[in-house]
Amino acid sequence: MRLITKQGDSYTHDDPERRLAQPATATPAYLAALENQLGDTYAQAALFAAAEAAYQRALALDPHYAAPFNGLGILFYRSGRFDFAMRAYEQAVDLVPTFALAWNNLANVYRDTDQPARAVAAYERAVALDPSAAAPYNGLGYLQTNAGHYAAAEHSYLAAIARAPDLPNAYKGLGDVLLLTGRYEEAIARYRQAAERAPAYGAPYTGLANAYDALGLLQEAEGARREALQRERLTTAPQA
Repeated sequence: MRLITKQGDSYTHDDPERRLAQPATATPAYLAALENQLGDTYAQAALFAAAEAAYQRALALDPHYAAPFNGLGILFYRSGRFDFAMRAYEQAVDLVPTFALAWNNLANVYRDTDQPARAVAAYERAVALDPSAAAPYNGLGYLQTNAGHYAAAEHSYLAAIARAPDLPNAYKGLGDVLLLTGRYEEAIARYRQAAERAPAYGAPYTGLANAYDALGLLQEAEGARREALQRERLTTAPQA
C-alpha cells in the first residue's frame, strides 16, 4: 500500500458531494470519487479483492483522498491485516483530521492490537467529532470495563444505547458491567435485551449463564450455556 504525507486542502479532496457534483469530465478527483464508490459497492457485495483494487485505483488518481484509505482499512481489518489497517486509517485521519468514522475504525485496531491508551484517545476523538455516533461510546465502554472503570463503562454503554437502541453489543457490554458489580438481576435484563436484538449472538447467553450461576439458578444457567454453545457454533458476533 502506498503511504503519503498530508498535502493540499483536505476538504477539497474529500468532500464527496463536491467531487461528484462536477460535470463528468476526466478530472483525477472526479474519477477517484467514482472509483471509491465502486470500491464501496464491491465491498458491500463481499467482492473484497475487487474492492481493494478499486480503492487503490482511486488513490493512484488522487493520493490525497482520505475515503479510499478508510475503505482499505476496513478491508485489511476484516482480513486480520491489522498493521495495514492501522496504517491506512492513520493516513485517512492525517489527511482529514475531522474524519470521525476513520478515528473510530482506527480505535478498533488499536484496541485489537493491545494499545488501550491509544484506542481510548482515538475513540474520544471520534466522540468529539461526532457526538451522535454510538460505536465510539461502545468501544470506550469495552476498554473501561477491561480497566476496571465500571462507572465510566456503564455511562459509555448507556450513551451508546441512547444513540443506537438496537446495538446488541452495547446491551451485552452493559450486562457485563452489571454482572461484575454484583447487580445480577439488572445484568440478566440487559443480556436478554442483547439476545432479543441479535438472536444468533451467543455471548449474551454466556453472560446470562454467569448471572444465573451467581443467583444460584443452576438449571437456568445450564440452559443458557446450551443456547450459547449452539449459537457460537453457527455464527460470529455482530459488528460493534
